[in-house]
Amino acid sequence: MVLAVVSLLSIPFTREATPPARVVTRPATQQLAHPAAAPVEANWWQGGRLHNVSLLTWRDASEANKLATAGDWLANTKWKGHVNTPDDLRRIRLAAERLVRAMDIVAAAHNSDYQNTGAIAAGIIALSNDSGP
Repeated sequence: MVLAVVSLLSIPFTREATPPARVVTRPATQQLAHPAAAPVEANWWQGGRLHNVSLLTWRDASEANKLATAGDWLANTKWKGHVNTPDDLRRIRLAAERLVRAMDIVAAAHNSDYQNTGAIAAGIIALSNDSGP
């Protein structure tokens, strides 16, 4: 765990400039509509199965699986209750991509094979200032 925290200190975190999100109130069955927004890749957040595995398993997983897992972690922590528009989906995807890069850096560290992904992700999310809305 100490190795992971030390590795995190060398990861540059910056916040991308994003326009303020427009909150849309709608019935749960209604489709999201935001005419000025570009389409978001369909269902990128689905299929994550790396929530509680070793970093060795993480290292060998597909990028899609990593991205979906990172999106799950963020959606259930700092982003909980803040994903309301397509803009929010784009912003959480950017944060998930940064989280995947950080996890990949930790997973590449020597002697990190059997550390738990959930614990490492929790530390990264807690220590980063750009993973939340």
